[in-house]
Amino acid sequence: VIQGKVPQDLDGTLYRNGPGRIRVGRHLYGHWFDGDGYVTKLRVDGASNSATFAAKYVRTDRFKAQEEKEADAGFQSRGAWTQRSGG
Repeated sequence: VIQGKVPQDLDGTLYRNGPGRIRVGRHLYGHWFDGDGYVTKLRVDGASNSATFAAKYVRTDRFKAQEEKEADAGFQSRGAWTQRSGG
């Protein structure tokens, strides 16, 4: 539970991108740099005392290829530190 007020003059949006999913099914990427990209947005509006948050994976070709397979099928493409399933 969060209590308190957003300062009235605080108004803006913070965007961040970075690693998101670092695991596919029971398979863990070799390094978090290989994880799928994730973009977040935090919007703060002090005048209305509100804050909202949204996030989404970057839908790269690699991400889409992985989504087409079953979770435990292993990695469908290679990363800098992670080999795809089967080499």
